[in-house]
Amino acid sequence: MLKCLFAFLCGFAFASALFLLVVVPKVAHGKFKFGYGNGMVEAQLDLARRIPSILGSDLHLADLPTPGKRNVFLNVKDATILIVEPNGVKTLRDYDDTPKD
Repeated sequence: MLKCLFAFLCGFAFASALFLLVVVPKVAHGKFKFGYGNGMVEAQLDLARRIPSILGSDLHLADLPTPGKRNVFLNVKDATILIVEPNGVKTLRDYDDTPKD
């Protein structure tokens, strides 16, 4: 009887150690990547919301994104930030589908 109990406890300890060393780190890594990705998107969206008040929102038809131009700086959720060059100075503008032209 004592031998069976000892075998059971050893098996349980081995299974618990295997679970703690293999399964838990894998799940924790997946949760970390998910949280990091959500935090990165939130930070980009926060940046996109601040740009119009700090850098302005004057966007012209020539600045709109087209397939040949590579002027998209950030595209996250419903916000698109473009790199525009008014008067030779590169700056960022919020693309909200309503250019000034």
